[in-house]
Amino acid sequence: MKKMTDAQRIAQTTLDFVDWTCFSNDKDGCDMFHIIEILQQVADGEVTGDKAHRFIGWAQAVLCMENKLPLEWARKLNKRAIEENENAVI
Repeated sequence: MKKMTDAQRIAQTTLDFVDWTCFSNDKDGCDMFHIIEILQQVADGEVTGDKAHRFIGWAQAVLCMENKLPLEWARKLNKRAIEENENAVI
């Protein structure tokens, strides 16, 4: 099994962490389905590199605006995902 990149693990951890119920933002680029889609593209390895990190940043910013992911939790979630990735067994 191929080891996940940091971006993949952060995206998957974000997908798993967020309670997707009662998502109210329906503006273009900010709706729940778009945010899930871009995180899933990163988690699946379809989007990589700088673009993956931009996708994660956008998604987490929208989630912070929606009160689904407090900024401090996002920081901790990202740090934990990277640490778990460093310790992952291939």
